[in-house]
Amino acid sequence: MRIVALSDLDFQGSGYLNIIIPICQGLAEKGHEIKVAGIRYGGDEHTHDFSIIPCPSIQDSLAVIGNLNQVWKFDVLLVALDIPLQREIIREIAGRIPTRDFRYMGIFPIEADPLIMSWAAILSQMNKAFIISEFGANEARKAGITTAEHLVIGVDTGAWRPPTEKERSRFRTALDLEDDFVILTIADNQERKHLSAAFEALEIVDQTHHNFKYLMVTRPDMPLGYDLDELALRFGVQDRFMKFGRGLDYFRLWSLYAASDAFLLTSKAEGLSMPILEAMSVGLPVLATGCTAILDHLEENRGFPIDYAYKIIDPFGNGNRYFIDPYSISSVLCGLMDGKYRHDKEAALKYIQSRQWENTIKQIDDVLQEWEE
Repeated sequence: MRIVALSDLDFQGSGYLNIIIPICQGLAEKGHEIKVAGIRYGGDEHTHDFSIIPCPSIQDSLAVIGNLNQVWKFDVLLVALDIPLQREIIREIAGRIPTRDFRYMGIFPIEADPLIMSWAAILSQMNKAFIISEFGANEARKAGITTAEHLVIGVDTGAWRPPTEKERSRFRTALDLEDDFVILTIADNQERKHLSAAFEALEIVDQTHHNFKYLMVTRPDMPLGYDLDELALRFGVQDRFMKFGRGLDYFRLWSLYAASDAFLLTSKAEGLSMPILEAMSVGLPVLATGCTAILDHLEENRGFPIDYAYKIIDPFGNGNRYFIDPYSISSVLCGLMDGKYRHDKEAALKYIQSRQWENTIKQIDDVLQEWEE
């Protein structure tokens, strides 16, 4: 089949990049013809079995879709973007191509509960709604989306592998972390992360346990983000805090996972969270807010879902936002440092190993085969 894929392809930090590229490559290897309209794609060289058309904006991508509909006559439009952008694209296509004869397949997260009816009405116009967590798929089904299905996103377990003892020792020595318990957070989008709770928890930990370091990969200069150095200073852990800018290459990021002893994510909501899956694949115990898609990953003792202190209704889709309890974080961290708490590492690795990209591709291809019949 001829497929036009549309997604965010910013090579410097798009979460969708790491989803749409393996999907399109896998579908191309199955014989489908693929063209990708890449929003924010900067023309970076690639060796994939499909072409990527640079689109600086959503409006540019819609123009590309219109042109391809005229000159290439594709069968499927596959859109991997958040729901508000899916809504914009569906509305624009209805206006620009009112008699379209291609099918619309959406791939997206549902980050929080509940799914509001105005969003559900948009999603119901898709021929297939692939939602990237079981939590999200359940919310869609509750809202009456009959085409909803959990698309199980793959993890490259070869890339995100546990380090050898020699590798781990080398990375820790390079970062001057030999004697420390190392906690890692990946927080590209600070808006959804209750980062102040992490620092508050570490202030509590510091009352009894002093040999720790806190590493964070984030966008340190976001206009509406935290001043992280000031936050660390406020809670008295400035000497234990190290930050790294987003856009680290794969090896540098893997080395941070490999050097760490625990992974902490204080999200208010998550529609998937690839960093949690990567941390589990590397073998780290994961502490994260016990809410939304996070529970899919950490239940059955695969990690440590942390209690939330309270929740609010957020302007983004009227969804719930869950605020993690700093005291609960500190209790689990101290337990890990003392060797009193252990997650089921084998169960976590088994869960990750079940998430193979070939299965993700098969899920999508099965739908395409049904449409082709």
